[in-house]
Amino acid sequence: MKNILNPTKFIYGFVEKLIAKYQHLAHGKLIDVGCGSKPFKHIFTNIDSYYGVDIVENSEADLICDVQKLEIEDNSADTILSTQVIEHVPEPNVLMREISRICKKGGIVLLTAPFLCRIHGEPHDFFRFTRFGLKHLFEKNGFEIIAIEQDGGFFHSMTFLTNFYLKQELGRLSYAINPLIDLLYLIIRCFDRNKNYAFMYLVVAKKI
Repeated sequence: MKNILNPTKFIYGFVEKLIAKYQHLAHGKLIDVGCGSKPFKHIFTNIDSYYGVDIVENSEADLICDVQKLEIEDNSADTILSTQVIEHVPEPNVLMREISRICKKGGIVLLTAPFLCRIHGEPHDFFRFTRFGLKHLFEKNGFEIIAIEQDGGFFHSMTFLTNFYLKQELGRLSYAINPLIDLLYLIIRCFDRNKNYAFMYLVVAKKI
């Protein structure tokens, strides 16, 4: 988590810790929707299998398809993971319907979505989500919320935005500055509790 030399790894180390908090709920067949390089696969120790889906052909996906039209049978997943994907989908509720369709009754979903975040993956970057919007999407599609947790607050979000702004504006010179910003955040992180400035949210939900 404390990889201060790499802004992405530094910030997403906190995401990994948050997901790991709930990995014990995962079981059976896990489908990672929008898996990319499967960066969180190592977290899950209680599952039978890990199956990745992505639209990007150079990913580590086991299945290449549009996540809004998952080529997966109904009620086939015990656990679904989707991290930082829903903001890149033009119709988020369509994705949620697909997640609901492939999830077994009693199945678990862990989904992360950004709130305060830079534009990325353009032009396929469509939305940001509050915890209230996420709760609405899940309940609308047949899920019971177990938990909605925020990742970071004002200082966390500003650290993330500053790191990537400097990387964009200063290039390699930012490598000398960003570690100092990250160290400062580690010092003041205990004060970072304001729920109105979350970097992102993790939703943990159960199919009912």
